[in-house]
Amino acid sequence: MSHFIDYKATGENISKLMEKYHVTPTELAEMLDISTQAVYYYKRGKKIPNLSHFYAISCIFQTPMEEIVVTKGIPQFLEKQAHLSE
Repeated sequence: MSHFIDYKATGENISKLMEKYHVTPTELAEMLDISTQAVYYYKRGKKIPNLSHFYAISCIFQTPMEEIVVTKGIPQFLEKQAHLSE
């Protein structure tokens, strides 16, 4: 399965925001009502937050979701879709 989100780079962005705002994994987990282990998975790029958690993270760190999520492969996908509609 091809992912359009770069998990590792997105996790790095979450880590950087946590450092910038001095938020620990335990604190973020409490704010999101998830396990601390889940936050570590996000930070390492093993998993990504669901849409609700992405939205909450963007609100907590006052950062647009588009600046947190790192995408890959979407332009090629859209280019293929454009050719199909011609």
